[in-house]
Amino acid sequence: MVRISGEEPGRRAARHRRSNGARGAGFRPEPWDRGEHSRSNRPPAGETKMHIDRFREMYVAELQEARSVEAMLAAALGKMAEAASDEELRKAFRTHREETVAHGAQVETILKRLKAGPLEHKDQAMQSIVREAEKMMGITEPGPLRDAALIASAQRVEHYEIALYGTLATYASSLGLEEDARQLGDILEDEKATDEELSDIAEGIVNPSAIEAG
Repeated sequence: MVRISGEEPGRRAARHRRSNGARGAGFRPEPWDRGEHSRSNRPPAGETKMHIDRFREMYVAELQEARSVEAMLAAALGKMAEAASDEELRKAFRTHREETVAHGAQVETILKRLKAGPLEHKDQAMQSIVREAEKMMGITEPGPLRDAALIASAQRVEHYEIALYGTLATYASSLGLEEDARQLGDILEDEKATDEELSDIAEGIVNPSAIEAG
């Protein structure tokens, strides 16, 4: 497993208790499964797509995509927890889902501060990653082998989010939006810590069990 250095899980949990208050209040984790975005926000066929010509507009568009990432991931993590056989992995997925809902709420708070709606842009890259994860769940043997595939899928997500939130935190800092930069930096550290935790579970438990099983 590829490791990307991040803060320890205990420290991450303490920071979340300080900063989140009511975790995930108002955040809707699963709109994409119900097709809300396609009905109300996707441009009709033939309509000209939005053109971005300012740095701040690009920052807002990326935040809106981050919000959609968290919404899709919250739905996917519930399915991944159900599919996992190892109890520690199942617990990690459930914990990360709670954090994902909280992250979505934080991104929505930032968008409100910028007077921007949350549903303008949908992240198509995350759609593809989630579809690939669902495919792997369907074709791998239940047990340690599927758990290993689930971790690989989850770490693809984490590496994507690390890139996304690293970019957003840099954009916010460049724009002088220090509160945004702080919140986005906190999310970035959470994603790094989750990636590290998944590596530990893979290397210490799941991969050896999958190899032993044949």
